[in-house]
Amino acid sequence: ECLIGCIGDLLEYVTEWAMVQVAIRGVGLLDAGRILGSLVLCSNSGLILADLLLGSVTSCGTLFCGFIGAIAGGLAGLAFGPSGAYLWAASGTIGFILGSIIGRAALDPIQTGTKTIISLWAEDPNPLMEFDHDMHNEFESKIQSKM
Repeated sequence: ECLIGCIGDLLEYVTEWAMVQVAIRGVGLLDAGRILGSLVLCSNSGLILADLLLGSVTSCGTLFCGFIGAIAGGLAGLAFGPSGAYLWAASGTIGFILGSIIGRAALDPIQTGTKTIISLWAEDPNPLMEFDHDMHNEFESKIQSKM
């Protein structure tokens, strides 16, 4: 069961990166997978990806938004609910769910944008070097430190 879960997570991860290639190049998903494979192997961007904590940041941000929603919902339930009722728990749960959904929707473009920048940099690093020299140097230093 754990192995199947790991395989599913791996497929989801690869599919997310392949969808970035679909968006950039307008190719099919299978061709995007081939492009992604060659991009990671030929450009050493896999070394950057190994050090990337973007998924953890997005998950923590989603949980944070959920907790803020739960607090707001619970307080609204206490303020507007009848005395002695457990409306605060139900409204807090609904607040957590809605806060998590809204937080995820707000943070997913950041995750996708970062993946797009890394994919484009792996293909051709010169535009990033001209646009943001510090970010380009950081990518280069990550690769050199792993070798």
